[in-house]
Amino acid sequence: MRWKSHREMVEWILNDPGIQAERAAALAADPEHVERERLYAEAAADLLPQLQSLIPEFDAHGFQIRHVSDLTQRAIFVKDASGEVVERRQIDYRPAIPLLAQWLPKVTYYPLASDIAHVLSPVAARKYSVPVFLELTRNPPPVDHPQSDWGMAHWQTQLRETICSGLAKQATPAVADELIDLVRDQSLGDLRVSLIGTGLPKTKDPRMPEVLMELLSDPSERIQAAALLALGKLRHEPARTHLEAVAAAGGELAPYAKRALKRFT
Repeated sequence: MRWKSHREMVEWILNDPGIQAERAAALAADPEHVERERLYAEAAADLLPQLQSLIPEFDAHGFQIRHVSDLTQRAIFVKDASGEVVERRQIDYRPAIPLLAQWLPKVTYYPLASDIAHVLSPVAARKYSVPVFLELTRNPPPVDHPQSDWGMAHWQTQLRETICSGLAKQATPAVADELIDLVRDQSLGDLRVSLIGTGLPKTKDPRMPEVLMELLSDPSERIQAAALLALGKLRHEPARTHLEAVAAAGGELAPYAKRALKRFT
């Protein structure tokens, strides 16, 4: 028997009835978990039945969707007469993407909003999620987490980080103008890191070196570090002198400048 990959192990645990029964029994004794499940079910009461109807495989295999994350975490296992798994495949959740994109701006319960944002982050969801992600990066919904002592501002930041990460993965030349505007907007603070390191390079926009050079004077050291590394990936020769100066000066940014300079050799 071959070793299972990490993903296969997660899928096996999530889909094994015995393991799930033991886990459910343990969690049922945790009041905090029970309340979290109640709040989630309440926030998603109108959404989950619609998702169930959009994914016929759930009903076909007797699975009741309880969390939006089930769309990506569950898998279909086909077994032979002896009980050995002969086929495993991911559930095709693409029919649910348009509905989830409509729901994300309206959700106020953070765990549900976070689940939706993660499910909308793969490239397959790009057509529907990019316009929503662009809007919510600047204007996040008033999400909160009643069981936490953290305030709304904290949970909005957490959601925006997930959204920016998804947007960075889905970037194309078609959204270059929007991404450049976002990374230049200092009010977004460190939310821009993934957009700089992952999103901008995917646009292949000729303005990218100029924008990255501008970001070297950003107030945030994390933004400066992301710009240094991105300039290294580009092997942007006009940046070499600055990179060498930062590397020689020492300090927090020196390691990033040194990593970037290695790209030039």
